[in-house]
Amino acid sequence: MVNWFQVILLGLVVGIASVVFNLPFGLCVAFIVAIGLLSIANMLYKAYFSTNMKQVKKYIENHKKDPFMKYMLTLENGTKGEELAAMDDVIAHYKQPSMQNTFEMNRAILLADYKRASEFAEKLKNAQLRTFGKAIIAAVQGNEEQLAEYDLKREWMKYAVEAELALAKKEQQRFEQASVKAVNASKGFQRFLLIHSFKKSKLENGWS
Repeated sequence: MVNWFQVILLGLVVGIASVVFNLPFGLCVAFIVAIGLLSIANMLYKAYFSTNMKQVKKYIENHKKDPFMKYMLTLENGTKGEELAAMDDVIAHYKQPSMQNTFEMNRAILLADYKRASEFAEKLKNAQLRTFGKAIIAAVQGNEEQLAEYDLKREWMKYAVEAELALAKKEQQRFEQASVKAVNASKGFQRFLLIHSFKKSKLENGWS
Protein backbone atom coordinates (compact mmCIF):
# COMPACT_ATOMS: atom_id res chain seq x y z
CA MET A 1 0.00 0.00 0.00
CA VAL A 2 1.16 3.53 -0.75
CA ASN A 3 1.65 5.62 2.39
CA TRP A 4 -0.31 8.64 1.21
CA PHE A 5 0.17 10.41 4.55
CA GLN A 6 3.91 10.51 3.90
CA VAL A 7 3.36 11.69 0.31
CA ILE A 8 1.05 14.50 1.51
CA LEU A 9 3.48 15.45 4.27
CA LEU A 10 6.27 15.56 1.72
CA GLY A 11 4.07 17.78 -0.44
CA LEU A 12 3.65 20.24 2.43
CA VAL A 13 7.40 20.30 3.06
CA VAL A 14 8.13 20.86 -0.63
CA GLY A 15 5.47 23.56 -0.74
CA ILE A 16 7.09 25.43 2.14
CA ALA A 17 10.52 24.99 0.56
CA SER A 18 9.24 26.37 -2.75
CA VAL A 19 8.12 29.56 -1.00
CA VAL A 20 11.29 29.94 1.07
CA PHE A 21 13.69 29.24 -1.80
CA ASN A 22 11.47 30.59 -4.60
CA LEU A 23 11.44 27.27 -6.48
CA PRO A 24 9.33 26.91 -9.66
CA PHE A 25 5.85 25.55 -8.89
CA GLY A 26 5.98 23.09 -11.79
CA LEU A 27 9.25 21.62 -10.53
CA CYS A 28 7.77 21.08 -7.06
CA VAL A 29 4.67 19.37 -8.47
CA ALA A 30 6.80 17.14 -10.69
CA PHE A 31 8.93 16.14 -7.69
CA ILE A 32 5.88 15.20 -5.59
CA VAL A 33 4.33 13.23 -8.47
CA ALA A 34 7.62 11.39 -9.03
CA ILE A 35 7.78 10.38 -5.35
CA GLY A 36 4.17 9.15 -5.52
CA LEU A 37 4.89 7.11 -8.65
CA LEU A 38 7.99 5.59 -7.06
CA SER A 39 5.92 4.56 -4.04
CA ILE A 40 3.35 2.91 -6.30
CA ALA A 41 6.09 1.17 -8.31
CA ASN A 42 7.66 -0.15 -5.10
CA MET A 43 4.29 -1.52 -3.96
CA LEU A 44 3.63 -3.22 -7.31
CA TYR A 45 7.11 -4.74 -7.41
CA LYS A 46 6.77 -6.23 -3.92
CA ALA A 47 3.23 -7.45 -4.65
CA TYR A 48 3.78 -9.07 -8.04
CA PHE A 49 7.45 -9.44 -8.99
CA SER A 50 9.77 -9.81 -6.00
CA THR A 51 11.27 -13.16 -5.02
CA ASN A 52 12.99 -11.67 -1.97
CA MET A 53 10.68 -12.85 0.80
CA LYS A 54 12.51 -10.87 3.49
CA GLN A 55 11.67 -7.64 1.66
CA VAL A 56 8.12 -8.80 0.95
CA LYS A 57 7.54 -9.72 4.60
CA LYS A 58 8.98 -6.40 5.77
CA TYR A 59 6.59 -4.59 3.43
CA ILE A 60 3.66 -6.65 4.73
CA GLU A 61 4.61 -5.97 8.35
CA ASN A 62 4.89 -2.23 7.65
CA HIS A 63 1.30 -2.27 6.33
CA LYS A 64 -0.24 -4.80 8.73
CA LYS A 65 -3.14 -2.47 9.54
CA ASP A 66 -4.54 -3.37 6.14
CA PRO A 67 -6.77 -6.49 6.54
CA PHE A 68 -5.19 -8.31 3.58
CA MET A 69 -1.68 -7.75 4.92
CA LYS A 70 -2.85 -8.87 8.36
CA TYR A 71 -4.31 -12.01 6.80
CA MET A 72 -0.98 -12.92 5.21
CA LEU A 73 0.81 -12.58 8.55
CA THR A 74 -1.94 -14.65 10.19
CA LEU A 75 -1.50 -17.38 7.59
CA GLU A 76 2.17 -17.53 8.54
CA ASN A 77 1.71 -17.95 12.29
CA GLY A 78 -1.98 -18.00 13.21
CA THR A 79 -4.38 -20.75 14.20
CA LYS A 80 -7.28 -21.89 12.02
CA GLY A 81 -9.64 -19.74 14.07
CA GLU A 82 -7.39 -16.70 13.63
CA GLU A 83 -7.20 -17.34 9.89
CA LEU A 84 -11.00 -17.43 9.65
CA ALA A 85 -11.26 -14.19 11.62
CA ALA A 86 -8.66 -12.53 9.37
CA MET A 87 -10.60 -13.68 6.29
CA ASP A 88 -13.78 -12.17 7.75
CA ASP A 89 -11.95 -8.85 8.17
CA VAL A 90 -10.84 -8.91 4.52
CA ILE A 91 -14.37 -9.70 3.33
CA ALA A 92 -15.81 -6.89 5.45
CA HIS A 93 -13.17 -4.35 4.40
CA TYR A 94 -12.85 -4.88 0.66
CA LYS A 95 -15.94 -4.18 -1.44
CA GLN A 96 -14.51 -5.51 -4.71
CA PRO A 97 -16.46 -8.64 -5.75
CA SER A 98 -13.24 -10.41 -6.79
CA MET A 99 -11.74 -10.05 -3.30
CA GLN A 100 -14.95 -10.96 -1.52
CA ASN A 101 -15.65 -14.01 -3.68
CA THR A 102 -12.04 -15.23 -3.46
CA PHE A 103 -11.95 -15.01 0.32
CA GLU A 104 -15.45 -16.44 0.73
CA MET A 105 -14.31 -19.38 -1.40
CA ASN A 106 -11.08 -19.84 0.57
CA ARG A 107 -12.97 -19.58 3.85
CA ALA A 108 -15.40 -22.29 2.74
CA ILE A 109 -12.51 -24.54 1.66
CA LEU A 110 -10.87 -24.11 5.07
CA LEU A 111 -14.16 -25.20 6.65
CA ALA A 112 -14.47 -28.12 4.18
CA ASP A 113 -17.75 -26.67 2.90
CA TYR A 114 -17.04 -27.50 -0.72
CA LYS A 115 -20.54 -26.82 -2.03
CA ARG A 116 -20.37 -23.25 -0.74
CA ALA A 117 -16.79 -22.91 -2.02
CA SER A 118 -17.93 -23.94 -5.51
CA GLU A 119 -20.71 -21.35 -5.46
CA PHE A 120 -18.20 -18.56 -4.85
CA ALA A 121 -15.72 -19.99 -7.36
CA GLU A 122 -18.44 -19.71 -10.02
CA LYS A 123 -18.83 -16.01 -9.21
CA LEU A 124 -15.20 -15.19 -10.04
CA LYS A 125 -15.22 -13.20 -13.28
CA ASN A 126 -11.58 -13.81 -14.15
CA ALA A 127 -11.59 -17.06 -16.13
CA GLN A 128 -8.20 -18.31 -14.89
CA LEU A 129 -8.99 -17.56 -11.24
CA ARG A 130 -12.38 -19.24 -11.62
CA THR A 131 -10.76 -22.33 -13.15
CA PHE A 132 -8.05 -22.33 -10.49
CA GLY A 133 -10.65 -22.10 -7.74
CA LYS A 134 -12.59 -25.05 -9.14
CA ALA A 135 -9.39 -27.06 -9.54
CA ILE A 136 -8.31 -26.40 -5.95
CA ILE A 137 -11.73 -27.47 -4.67
CA ALA A 138 -11.45 -30.72 -6.65
CA ALA A 139 -7.85 -31.26 -5.51
CA VAL A 140 -8.48 -30.87 -1.78
CA GLN A 141 -11.16 -33.54 -2.13
CA GLY A 142 -8.72 -35.86 -3.91
CA ASN A 143 -10.76 -35.82 -7.12
CA GLU A 144 -7.95 -36.38 -9.63
CA GLU A 145 -10.23 -37.34 -12.52
CA GLN A 146 -12.12 -34.05 -12.33
CA LEU A 147 -8.87 -32.08 -12.59
CA ALA A 148 -8.53 -33.15 -16.23
CA GLU A 149 -11.40 -30.74 -17.00
CA TYR A 150 -9.41 -27.68 -15.96
CA ASP A 151 -6.86 -26.02 -18.23
CA LEU A 152 -4.54 -23.90 -16.10
CA LYS A 153 -2.12 -21.62 -17.96
CA ARG A 154 0.08 -20.42 -15.11
CA GLU A 155 2.79 -22.75 -13.85
CA TRP A 156 2.36 -21.90 -10.18
CA MET A 157 -1.34 -22.70 -10.41
CA LYS A 158 -0.70 -26.12 -11.97
CA TYR A 159 1.81 -27.10 -9.31
CA ALA A 160 -0.24 -25.63 -6.45
CA VAL A 161 -3.19 -27.79 -7.52
CA GLU A 162 -0.94 -30.85 -7.78
CA ALA A 163 0.44 -30.14 -4.30
CA GLU A 164 -3.08 -29.93 -2.85
CA LEU A 165 -4.03 -33.18 -4.57
CA ALA A 166 -0.93 -34.91 -3.18
CA LEU A 167 -1.81 -33.55 0.24
CA ALA A 168 -5.32 -34.97 0.01
CA LYS A 169 -3.90 -38.35 -1.04
CA LYS A 170 -1.19 -38.25 1.66
CA GLU A 171 1.58 -38.54 -0.94
CA GLN A 172 4.39 -36.67 0.79
CA GLN A 173 7.08 -36.96 -1.88
CA ARG A 174 4.73 -35.77 -4.61
CA PHE A 175 3.60 -32.93 -2.36
CA GLU A 176 7.19 -31.86 -1.66
CA GLN A 177 8.08 -31.79 -5.35
CA ALA A 178 4.93 -29.97 -6.48
CA SER A 179 4.99 -27.41 -3.66
CA VAL A 180 8.61 -26.47 -4.39
CA LYS A 181 7.78 -26.03 -8.10
CA ALA A 182 4.73 -23.91 -7.25
CA VAL A 183 6.77 -21.61 -5.01
CA ASN A 184 9.58 -21.30 -7.55
CA ALA A 185 7.09 -20.36 -10.28
CA SER A 186 5.43 -17.64 -8.17
CA LYS A 187 6.43 -14.15 -7.09
CA GLY A 188 5.47 -11.40 -4.66
CA PHE A 189 2.55 -11.87 -2.30
CA GLN A 190 1.51 -15.09 -4.05
CA ARG A 191 4.90 -16.64 -3.32
CA PHE A 192 4.61 -15.61 0.34
CA LEU A 193 1.13 -17.13 0.60
CA LEU A 194 2.17 -20.40 -1.02
CA ILE A 195 5.28 -20.79 1.16
CA HIS A 196 3.36 -20.44 4.39
CA SER A 197 0.29 -22.34 3.26
CA PHE A 198 2.43 -25.34 2.28
CA LYS A 199 4.54 -25.07 5.43
CA LYS A 200 1.41 -25.13 7.59
CA SER A 201 0.02 -28.09 5.64
CA LYS A 202 3.21 -30.06 6.28
CA LEU A 203 3.03 -29.39 10.01
CA GLU A 204 -0.64 -30.37 10.15
CA ASN A 205 0.22 -33.70 8.51
CA GLY A 206 3.22 -34.32 10.74
CA TRP A 207 5.62 -34.23 7.79
CA SER A 208 9.15 -33.07 8.52
